[in-house]
Amino acid sequence: MKAKQSFDFLDLVGQKRPTKTKAPTALSKVLEVFGAKMVEQMRKNLIKDDSIATGKLLASIRFAINVSGNKSYKFQIMLEDYYQDVDKGQNPGNKTSMEAILKWIKNKPNVMIRSGVRNNDTKQRALADIISQKIRLNGTKGTNFFTKVINDKSLKSLKDEIKIATGKDMRIVIKIIKDDIGKS
Repeated sequence: MKAKQSFDFLDLVGQKRPTKTKAPTALSKVLEVFGAKMVEQMRKNLIKDDSIATGKLLASIRFAINVSGNKSYKFQIMLEDYYQDVDKGQNPGNKTSMEAILKWIKNKPNVMIRSGVRNNDTKQRALADIISQKIRLNGTKGTNFFTKVINDKSLKSLKDEIKIATGKDMRIVIKIIKDDIGKS
């Protein structure tokens, strides 16, 4: 009969973890839920604010969680580079791309109908030039689709959830190590 080993956490410090130990999962779940929630809310904000021109920004919103070999987590939200212009607006004096404005016009049927430029490239270019001048003079108003979602409140909430999750993960690892030692 095997003698039962006593469990002393300090005896394990610096030792390799048993191979049967499973990786902590509570932190991964918190990050997954947070990322999905943030992406969904940003997309809803863009749709609600009628801020979809080509759909490129909407489609680009996603998140990724990368875990390095030393179990450090990297959480990223990815979007098109111009998201800040939509979120915060553009200041007067900024030059805008004529091609981007033309694409916006062509993707907004109501703009083409109201302005009478449908199926007329010359009129579409003239309208794009007028819009470009207006943006250069007045700037654009932001929608805050991003900052309504990713802000001090949501980041504090994430920080609190991470604290809870890492505590759970530590308890899980300690329990698994204890169980593995008890089986030896």
